Amino acid sequence: MFKKSLGLILVLFLLMPSMVKANSMFEENFKREQKKLKSESAALLGSLAATAIPSFLGWGFLTGNAEEFGLALTLSGLIAGPSMGHFYANQKGRGFTGIGIRLAIILGGYYLTSEAIEEQHPDSELYAAIIGIIAVGSVTLVHGIYDILTTPSSVRRYNESLKNKKSLRLVPEVDPYNESYGLSIVYNF
Repeated sequence: MFKKSLGLILVLFLLMPSMVKANSMFEENFKREQKKLKSESAALLGSLAATAIPSFLGWGFLTGNAEEFGLALTLSGLIAGPSMGHFYANQKGRGFTGIGIRLAIILGGYYLTSEAIEEQHPDSELYAAIIGIIAVGSVTLVHGIYDILTTPSSVRRYNESLKNKKSLRLVPEVDPYNESYGLSIVYNF
């Protein structure tokens, strides 16, 4: 029993230098991550680009021969594009919430418009479709603009969380000059 315990202690002492190296690498990565504050303007421009580029390209395909592809591209830009800045700021919940709201608006509008078309006189189908598209499009556009304009606040929230990150760790210590080992408690604030 004593030999097994001694062997385990010996193995742990042999692994200590690698554990210390891993811990120092962790501390370097942590410090590097703290220095990586996100840019508010990059988040805003990312959301704008992720919305505008697919939407305009999709609109071009809608007027051409690839109508289904154009519709899919336009909808992807309108639904997911405004949330890209929130994803950049590591605010995934906020990003997915915006996508869900816009998707619900579009699907709900599609359902209500299709129901209105079925119940109306055949001559008024076009008018019901136009009114539905305008209503759904304007609500989706307003929510998209709101989502794009709130990306800087998501970045500020992320940057503040980096500044206020606190941690408590147990760190193995090795002093090769004095041939001593130990543990220390490190608190980052």
